[in-house]
Amino acid sequence: ESGGQIDFSALQTINANATSDNRARFVYEANRAFDLPALVSARNTQFVLDSNTTLDLPELFSASASGNVGRWELSAGSVVNAPKLTQITSSTIESSGGGTINAPLLTDLTNTKLTVTPGVTLNTGSINAIDDARFDVSGGASFASSATTITHTTFITETLYNVSGSGSLLDLSAAEDLLMTSTAGFATKTIRASSNGVIDFSGLQSLSTDPGGRVRLDILVESGGQIDFSALQTINANA
Repeated sequence: ESGGQIDFSALQTINANATSDNRARFVYEANRAFDLPALVSARNTQFVLDSNTTLDLPELFSASASGNVGRWELSAGSVVNAPKLTQITSSTIESSGGGTINAPLLTDLTNTKLTVTPGVTLNTGSINAIDDARFDVSGGASFASSATTITHTTFITETLYNVSGSGSLLDLSAAEDLLMTSTAGFATKTIRASSNGVIDFSGLQSLSTDPGGRVRLDILVESGGQIDFSALQTINANA
């Protein structure tokens, strides 16, 4: 409630169960500053920031999850400061109108869904681990990864990369190999660029789908969207 306070100053580890109804969830109200000064590891944890809220996580090293239970929900003017954070995995990062994540050592977004819209600022290291990650970029925003190999292994039918709107760019030009496989059952994966949005795969040389024929890859360009596969030499489409 307004004016209340909970002291978590000694909390170092959060290890919650991975279900939608059983996870650690921190909701921070607007126009205030909060911190978890000793937190080093957060598993299956959700952070929800209202507008103009600052969350300081000076010791946080790892934010992991299973079943994509982890969440980082930003709002306009919200700021997360995590100077030691290196990975956010199996999570969702999204915003309802802006926000900033300051995590200069962050390089790993494995199995994370990231939505980048205007007003969202990500001050991170070079993101070089994006296996099973999904990206949605729109409204003239941009995001880049330095990963040279990208593998998708989940059996879920989903859109992997969706870029829409003039000036919107998903820069995956460092990737040389892209592999789509499935751990169980058939899945359809989609890569989509629309409304003049751009996906840059200009360094990609090899594109392969599941050796067992369990994955279909749909590549869609709509309303002026562009996908650059200009260096692609080999497509291994297994049936």
